[in-house]
Amino acid sequence: MELVDEVVANSEHRVLRARGAFWSAMERLMEVDDLNRSPEERAEVRAEVTRMAELVAAEYSDVEVFAGDTGGEAIRPVLYALENLAIGAELPEATAQRIGGDQESLSQYRGKVLLLDFWATWCAPCIASLPDVERLQNLLADRDFQVITISIDDNVELVGEFMEDRMDLPYVNWFVGVQSKLYDDWAIQGVPTYIAVDRDGLVLGRSHDVESLYGPILEATGADDETRTKVVGEGAATP
Repeated sequence: MELVDEVVANSEHRVLRARGAFWSAMERLMEVDDLNRSPEERAEVRAEVTRMAELVAAEYSDVEVFAGDTGGEAIRPVLYALENLAIGAELPEATAQRIGGDQESLSQYRGKVLLLDFWATWCAPCIASLPDVERLQNLLADRDFQVITISIDDNVELVGEFMEDRMDLPYVNWFVGVQSKLYDDWAIQGVPTYIAVDRDGLVLGRSHDVESLYGPILEATGADDETRTKVVGEGAATP
Protein backbone atom coordinates (compact mmCIF):
# COMPACT_ATOMS: atom_id res chain seq x y z
CA MET A 1 0.00 0.00 0.00
CA GLU A 2 3.01 2.30 0.33
CA LEU A 3 3.28 2.40 -3.48
CA VAL A 4 -0.40 3.36 -3.79
CA ASP A 5 0.04 6.12 -1.23
CA GLU A 6 3.07 7.39 -3.12
CA VAL A 7 1.04 7.55 -6.33
CA VAL A 8 -1.76 9.39 -4.55
CA ALA A 9 0.63 11.90 -3.08
CA ASN A 10 2.99 12.51 -5.98
CA SER A 11 1.38 11.68 -9.31
CA GLU A 12 0.80 14.56 -11.68
CA HIS A 13 -2.14 12.70 -13.20
CA ARG A 14 -5.41 13.40 -11.45
CA VAL A 15 -7.02 10.15 -12.58
CA LEU A 16 -4.14 8.10 -11.15
CA ARG A 17 -4.35 9.99 -7.88
CA ALA A 18 -8.10 9.40 -7.73
CA ARG A 19 -7.86 5.68 -8.45
CA GLY A 20 -4.94 5.26 -6.08
CA ALA A 21 -6.84 6.91 -3.26
CA PHE A 22 -9.93 4.81 -4.00
CA TRP A 23 -8.04 1.50 -3.93
CA SER A 24 -6.09 2.52 -0.85
CA ALA A 25 -9.35 3.04 1.03
CA MET A 26 -10.88 -0.17 -0.33
CA GLU A 27 -7.88 -2.35 0.48
CA ARG A 28 -7.57 -1.05 4.02
CA LEU A 29 -11.24 -1.32 4.92
CA MET A 30 -10.94 -4.83 6.36
CA GLU A 31 -7.99 -3.71 8.50
CA VAL A 32 -10.39 -1.49 10.45
CA ASP A 33 -11.83 -4.67 12.03
CA ASP A 34 -8.59 -6.61 12.42
CA LEU A 35 -8.98 -8.25 15.83
CA ASN A 36 -5.24 -8.87 15.99
CA ARG A 37 -4.82 -5.12 16.48
CA SER A 38 -5.55 -3.24 19.69
CA PRO A 39 -8.59 -0.94 19.83
CA GLU A 40 -6.21 2.01 19.62
CA GLU A 41 -4.53 0.61 16.51
CA ARG A 42 -7.90 -0.08 14.89
CA ALA A 43 -9.01 3.47 15.63
CA GLU A 44 -5.87 4.79 13.96
CA VAL A 45 -6.45 2.66 10.86
CA ARG A 46 -10.09 3.72 10.77
CA ALA A 47 -9.05 7.37 10.85
CA GLU A 48 -6.63 6.80 7.96
CA VAL A 49 -9.20 4.96 5.84
CA THR A 50 -11.85 7.57 6.59
CA ARG A 51 -9.48 10.35 5.57
CA MET A 52 -8.69 8.63 2.27
CA ALA A 53 -12.34 7.83 1.55
CA GLU A 54 -13.46 11.37 2.29
CA LEU A 55 -10.69 12.64 -0.01
CA VAL A 56 -12.08 10.51 -2.84
CA ALA A 57 -15.62 11.73 -2.20
CA ALA A 58 -14.66 15.39 -1.97
CA GLU A 59 -11.86 15.77 -4.51
CA TYR A 60 -12.60 13.14 -7.15
CA SER A 61 -16.40 13.07 -7.39
CA ASP A 62 -16.10 13.70 -11.14
CA VAL A 63 -13.38 11.13 -11.88
CA GLU A 64 -14.17 7.58 -12.98
CA VAL A 65 -12.35 5.30 -10.56
CA PHE A 66 -13.98 1.87 -10.82
CA ALA A 67 -16.43 0.05 -13.14
CA GLY A 68 -17.70 3.29 -14.63
CA ASP A 69 -18.45 4.88 -11.25
CA THR A 70 -17.02 8.22 -10.26
CA GLY A 71 -15.21 8.66 -6.97
CA GLY A 72 -18.20 9.93 -5.04
CA GLU A 73 -20.39 6.98 -6.02
CA ALA A 74 -17.71 4.28 -5.90
CA ILE A 75 -16.50 5.23 -2.42
CA ARG A 76 -20.00 5.45 -0.91
CA PRO A 77 -20.07 1.82 0.36
CA VAL A 78 -16.71 2.32 2.09
CA LEU A 79 -17.98 5.38 3.96
CA TYR A 80 -21.19 3.49 4.78
CA ALA A 81 -19.24 0.50 6.12
CA LEU A 82 -17.01 2.71 8.25
CA GLU A 83 -20.09 4.23 9.85
CA ASN A 84 -22.36 1.20 10.11
CA LEU A 85 -20.34 -2.03 9.95
CA ALA A 86 -17.18 -1.43 11.97
CA ILE A 87 -16.76 -3.07 15.38
CA GLY A 88 -19.21 -1.55 17.86
CA ALA A 89 -21.61 -0.19 15.22
CA GLU A 90 -25.25 -1.25 15.18
CA LEU A 91 -25.71 -3.49 12.16
CA PRO A 92 -28.21 -2.00 9.68
CA GLU A 93 -31.45 -3.81 8.98
CA ALA A 94 -31.37 -6.19 6.03
CA THR A 95 -33.87 -8.48 4.35
CA ALA A 96 -33.41 -11.45 2.04
CA GLN A 97 -35.11 -14.56 0.72
CA ARG A 98 -34.67 -17.65 2.85
CA ILE A 99 -33.81 -20.70 0.74
CA GLY A 100 -37.01 -22.71 0.50
CA GLY A 101 -38.96 -20.08 2.42
CA ASP A 102 -40.11 -16.48 2.61
CA GLN A 103 -38.43 -13.12 3.01
CA GLU A 104 -36.76 -12.63 6.37
CA SER A 105 -35.08 -9.72 8.13
CA LEU A 106 -32.19 -9.47 10.56
CA SER A 107 -34.45 -7.87 13.14
CA GLN A 108 -36.27 -11.21 13.44
CA TYR A 109 -33.10 -12.58 14.99
CA ARG A 110 -32.47 -9.78 17.48
CA GLY A 111 -31.61 -11.27 20.85
CA LYS A 112 -29.37 -13.92 19.28
CA VAL A 113 -25.65 -13.83 18.66
CA LEU A 114 -25.29 -14.03 14.88
CA LEU A 115 -22.63 -15.11 12.43
CA LEU A 116 -23.38 -13.85 8.91
CA ASP A 117 -21.53 -15.87 6.27
CA PHE A 118 -21.40 -14.33 2.78
CA TRP A 119 -20.57 -17.17 0.39
CA ALA A 120 -21.13 -18.70 -3.07
CA THR A 121 -21.29 -22.24 -4.45
CA TRP A 122 -18.33 -21.49 -6.76
CA CYS A 123 -16.13 -20.34 -3.85
CA ALA A 124 -13.83 -23.19 -2.76
CA PRO A 125 -12.78 -21.57 0.55
CA CYS A 126 -16.46 -20.97 1.36
CA ILE A 127 -17.28 -24.64 0.87
CA ALA A 128 -14.20 -25.75 2.77
CA SER A 129 -15.25 -23.69 5.80
CA LEU A 130 -18.83 -25.04 5.93
CA PRO A 131 -17.92 -27.89 8.35
CA ASP A 132 -16.39 -25.33 10.74
CA VAL A 133 -19.50 -23.15 10.51
CA GLU A 134 -21.75 -26.16 11.06
CA ARG A 135 -19.72 -27.30 14.08
CA LEU A 136 -19.91 -23.82 15.59
CA GLN A 137 -23.69 -23.77 15.15
CA ASN A 138 -24.10 -27.18 16.73
CA LEU A 139 -21.87 -26.40 19.71
CA LEU A 140 -23.55 -23.07 20.46
CA ALA A 141 -27.14 -23.88 19.48
CA ASP A 142 -28.32 -23.83 23.10
CA ARG A 143 -26.82 -20.35 23.67
CA ASP A 144 -29.04 -18.35 21.34
CA PHE A 145 -26.48 -18.47 18.56
CA GLN A 146 -27.49 -18.48 14.89
CA VAL A 147 -25.49 -18.77 11.68
CA ILE A 148 -27.06 -17.14 8.62
CA THR A 149 -25.34 -18.01 5.36
CA ILE A 150 -25.95 -15.42 2.61
CA SER A 151 -25.48 -16.64 -0.95
CA ILE A 152 -24.38 -14.28 -3.73
CA ASP A 153 -24.83 -16.89 -6.48
CA ASP A 154 -26.40 -16.14 -9.85
CA ASN A 155 -29.79 -17.64 -9.00
CA VAL A 156 -31.62 -19.19 -6.10
CA GLU A 157 -32.26 -22.45 -7.96
CA LEU A 158 -28.51 -23.07 -8.14
CA VAL A 159 -28.20 -22.66 -4.39
CA GLY A 160 -31.24 -24.85 -3.82
CA GLU A 161 -29.66 -27.64 -5.82
CA PHE A 162 -26.43 -27.30 -3.86
CA MET A 163 -28.33 -27.48 -0.59
CA GLU A 164 -30.56 -30.37 -1.69
CA ASP A 165 -28.31 -33.01 -0.14
CA ARG A 166 -27.50 -30.74 2.80
CA MET A 167 -30.99 -29.93 4.08
CA ASP A 168 -30.04 -31.15 7.55
CA LEU A 169 -27.59 -28.27 7.94
CA PRO A 170 -28.34 -26.54 11.25
CA TYR A 171 -28.19 -22.95 10.05
CA VAL A 172 -30.38 -20.48 8.17
CA ASN A 173 -29.68 -20.01 4.45
CA TRP A 174 -30.40 -16.71 2.65
CA PHE A 175 -30.09 -15.77 -1.01
CA VAL A 176 -29.32 -12.21 -2.17
CA GLY A 177 -27.72 -12.80 -5.57
CA VAL A 178 -24.60 -11.66 -7.38
CA GLN A 179 -25.94 -8.14 -8.00
CA SER A 180 -27.07 -7.75 -4.42
CA LYS A 181 -27.58 -4.21 -3.15
CA LEU A 182 -26.78 -5.58 0.31
CA TYR A 183 -23.44 -6.96 -0.89
CA ASP A 184 -22.54 -3.66 -2.54
CA ASP A 185 -23.83 -1.33 0.18
CA TRP A 186 -22.01 -3.23 2.90
CA ALA A 187 -18.74 -3.11 0.89
CA ILE A 188 -18.31 -6.88 1.10
CA GLN A 189 -14.89 -7.53 -0.43
CA GLY A 190 -15.01 -11.05 -1.72
CA VAL A 191 -16.21 -14.31 -0.24
CA PRO A 192 -16.14 -15.75 2.24
CA THR A 193 -16.79 -12.74 4.45
CA TYR A 194 -17.99 -13.27 8.00
CA ILE A 195 -19.65 -10.71 10.27
CA ALA A 196 -20.28 -11.52 13.94
CA VAL A 197 -23.05 -9.65 15.76
CA ASP A 198 -24.05 -9.62 19.46
CA ARG A 199 -27.54 -9.95 20.94
CA ASP A 200 -28.11 -6.19 20.71
CA GLY A 201 -27.23 -6.07 17.02
CA LEU A 202 -23.75 -4.59 17.54
CA VAL A 203 -20.91 -5.72 15.28
CA LEU A 204 -18.33 -7.88 17.07
CA GLY A 205 -16.02 -8.36 14.11
CA ARG A 206 -15.69 -8.74 10.36
CA SER A 207 -13.22 -11.07 8.67
CA HIS A 208 -12.45 -13.40 5.76
CA ASP A 209 -11.42 -16.02 8.34
CA VAL A 210 -14.15 -17.47 10.54
CA GLU A 211 -11.69 -18.71 13.16
CA SER A 212 -10.62 -15.15 13.94
CA LEU A 213 -14.18 -14.49 15.14
CA TYR A 214 -14.39 -17.45 17.53
CA GLY A 215 -13.21 -15.37 20.49
CA PRO A 216 -15.83 -12.60 20.23
CA ILE A 217 -18.57 -15.15 19.51
CA LEU A 218 -17.67 -17.33 22.49
CA GLU A 219 -17.54 -14.25 24.73
CA ALA A 220 -20.91 -12.96 23.50
CA THR A 221 -22.63 -16.33 23.93
CA GLY A 222 -21.17 -16.86 27.39
CA ALA A 223 -19.80 -20.25 26.41
CA ASP A 224 -18.39 -22.34 29.25
CA ASP A 225 -14.83 -23.67 29.33
CA GLU A 226 -15.81 -27.07 27.94
CA THR A 227 -17.52 -25.51 24.93
CA ARG A 228 -14.64 -23.08 24.37
CA THR A 229 -12.21 -26.00 24.28
CA LYS A 230 -14.38 -27.86 21.77
CA VAL A 231 -14.54 -24.79 19.53
CA VAL A 232 -10.98 -23.54 19.74
CA GLY A 233 -9.03 -26.53 21.01
CA GLU A 234 -6.89 -27.32 24.02
CA GLY A 235 -5.75 -24.28 25.94
CA ALA A 236 -8.94 -22.36 25.22
CA ALA A 237 -10.45 -22.79 28.67
CA THR A 238 -10.35 -19.91 31.07
CA PRO A 239 -7.51 -20.35 33.61
